[in-house]
Amino acid sequence: MGLLKFELKKVFRQKKLLWLLVIAILATSGIYYKNISQHTNIIEDEKDRVKGYIEEIGIVQDLLINIEENTGLNDMQQKQYDHLQQMLLSSVQWRSSIESRQFDDALSNEKQFLAELQLYKEQGGQPLSTLAGLEKHITIEKNAWLIDHGLYYEDESIPQSIHLLTKETSTFLLGLVGMLTLLLFFGSTLTEEKEENTWRTLKTQPITNWKLIISKYISLILVSAVFIVIVLGVGITLPSILGDHPMGFQYPQVLTQEDSFTTISTFEHLLRLSTLFLGASIFVFSVALFLNRWSENSFSVLMMTVFSVFTGYFITHLFSPLQTVFNPFYHLNFSVILSQLPQSTDWLYPAMSLIWSIIILAFTILIPEREINLIYTSQYKKPFKNGQTSKKQSLWNINTFEWRKLIRKGLVIKVYILLAFMVFFGHTIVTQQTQKKEADYIENLESYIYHRENSLIPSAEEMIERYKEELKEEPDNIWAQKNLEEQKKRLAFRNRELEKLNAAVKGYKKGDWQALYEYQLFRNRADNEEFEGYRRGGDDYVGQFARAVSIEEKKWLMKNDIQPVCSGIYIPTTMYSNWVSDEGEERWVERNTKIDNSGLFSLYLYFERYIYFVPLGIFLFLLGGGLAAEQGKKNTLNLLKTQPIAENKLFLGKLFNAKIVAVASCIAIFLLVILVGTVFERFGDWQYPILNYDSIAEVEASDYDGHKVDIEDFTVGFHFMNLGRFLIESIVLFSFVALFFISLSIFISLFLKREMSVLATTALIGAAGFALSQELTEMAHLSPFTYLNIPKIINGEIATTLNNPSVNLQTGIAVLLTVTAVLVLAGYFISGRKNAVTNKNQATEELNNKL
Repeated sequence: MGLLKFELKKVFRQKKLLWLLVIAILATSGIYYKNISQHTNIIEDEKDRVKGYIEEIGIVQDLLINIEENTGLNDMQQKQYDHLQQMLLSSVQWRSSIESRQFDDALSNEKQFLAELQLYKEQGGQPLSTLAGLEKHITIEKNAWLIDHGLYYEDESIPQSIHLLTKETSTFLLGLVGMLTLLLFFGSTLTEEKEENTWRTLKTQPITNWKLIISKYISLILVSAVFIVIVLGVGITLPSILGDHPMGFQYPQVLTQEDSFTTISTFEHLLRLSTLFLGASIFVFSVALFLNRWSENSFSVLMMTVFSVFTGYFITHLFSPLQTVFNPFYHLNFSVILSQLPQSTDWLYPAMSLIWSIIILAFTILIPEREINLIYTSQYKKPFKNGQTSKKQSLWNINTFEWRKLIRKGLVIKVYILLAFMVFFGHTIVTQQTQKKEADYIENLESYIYHRENSLIPSAEEMIERYKEELKEEPDNIWAQKNLEEQKKRLAFRNRELEKLNAAVKGYKKGDWQALYEYQLFRNRADNEEFEGYRRGGDDYVGQFARAVSIEEKKWLMKNDIQPVCSGIYIPTTMYSNWVSDEGEERWVERNTKIDNSGLFSLYLYFERYIYFVPLGIFLFLLGGGLAAEQGKKNTLNLLKTQPIAENKLFLGKLFNAKIVAVASCIAIFLLVILVGTVFERFGDWQYPILNYDSIAEVEASDYDGHKVDIEDFTVGFHFMNLGRFLIESIVLFSFVALFFISLSIFISLFLKREMSVLATTALIGAAGFALSQELTEMAHLSPFTYLNIPKIINGEIATTLNNPSVNLQTGIAVLLTVTAVLVLAGYFISGRKNAVTNKNQATEELNNKL
């Protein structure tokens, strides 16, 4: 117990828990203000929902009235009509209760409406399209839950109540983001003690090795538990202080899985999330301690730990047989596990994490401690340039000195090897996803053919014959005549679609891309209601913008004869769309996301999926410590100050070296991605179209030459840019972003003495600056943090969202370059001033000693 208290005291004195508190406060504040700023009105949303039910009931009633006027209603149809009348009455009362804010009455009216709907369905009534199948049962269950617990409807997509805000912030922080944060702060705790030689001091004490390891491990688990408490506490406290929001942790959370669902309270959801996160922490920290025992450098052990954990996570994600509770890496898939229905075997998740941790800790204790390197390096270093020295104090010599330190430490070489391995590993993942997407897409096309040949077309032909028979018996039957004409148009459309489908599949297999694009263009135009005989169904939520974009995309692809990239007939865009649920939006985006393992498209995925943050973060962590990395127990900065070199030159030398190494290395990694894709697949299509959004201000300009789309009361626009240009502009903007963040980090190192504090401060400033930049709107282009979202800057999405055309590549370069220059100049003068003050103090002290 005494040893555990000792470890906990070290944790508290390092003030890392304070950083975790700051991170939780900033993340919660950002989510809170984002949700509050959107001003959702649940009353209007519920009124619109009821209005949709009323309109659909009216349509069904009109149909039954027409039948009554022509042939009369049978007993079952009459009962259906009666229940529809009751449903209409309940829905009108329901809407009236919502308008008057009588929430209890509104829920009672909804309950009556759902009961009548169930009776209507039992009489053979056609289910409402907006409330059918599993959705109907979920609505009934949720209504009963809300009534039982005295709650009311809430906007779950943009939550503003305390309990739903806590759920959203906890889902974000108690996931992969939180796990990575804990690893960065505590993942190298044992190795840090080796670097500072405190570990050797502990080993001289009469304490067994296993007690040292176990006490440190338990302290790390307790830190994870404290982090959970911090996240939940901040999630509850912050919205309670900042606003008057309701709190009800019994609010229902509906979990669906295939054709079944269940409802749990928000409290139970948070409990499941916390238990899963703590169990995953138990496993991850055991891996971290094991690697700590085998390394003498904190940066190396962090790289190995993060790489090992996330490699296991991605491999598990790729192979379904590994997705089991017995695989501890599967426990990191928080969103998937939490979306599943609760089972009586859920206790196996923390139990299996504990079992695996015990096994790993046993190896950690029993295996002799030794140092390993990713590559072999000799302890004995030969002097550069045969030991020749130079009296010059040029900036280039200082830069060379910094580069030599990097090489001799061996860390930069390890980073290169790690990133190269990640590139090859990433290409393997993309290749598997590409092959699966392609196979699934062609299989879907073939299933469409089968479905149309054996179901839709025969059904339409059968309906045509039936209506013809009815017209023979009743030539004046207007209803049958109308349906006959409709079915003929539908059959003609299906036959034309089947012809293009067959040509598309045959052409694709032969390498004829035009036939595939003709079919996809045909479908896009059909969804755009350009053909008779086709009614747009569930895809109506996609919106006119996505349809117009997809049509123009196919024309571009056909014109340039570009090899298809699977899959989907739409470009994944969620702007100007009317999604009914986040889940539906996610499925649509996944179905239409294009993936290809060619060189150019692989690099496009690195930017589109924000993987560029990985090399940026690694090199920021490696080089961004600046002068703080030279302090601590191994205070090499004091040794450097004994040399006839001004401190501002040391600052510039370290800064320029970090910039050159980081930017050049990242660009080399990007080129390696293209090279690997080219060698193992193909170079890719330079002319592949990338959607570029145009803001309303650009569309309204007199010289606008893009494509215009009318959406409700305003007009939006877009154009396409080729893939090659997108990648070049992305790399250029990335280079300036990297220069800015390296400069910011090293500038901060002038004021903070701990390297981790410098890096954490830089990360927090970056995150907070980016969040605040989204609120500036008209001034967003002047913030360097706006340009962190590189793909959405290059494709114009942020400029369109903010309606600020000044947010573009050219402005970004100018702003980033200006701020970087200011940081460099400020750091130069501040470091020079500090050096002058230090020399003055030393001279004064020498004079006092002489006197």
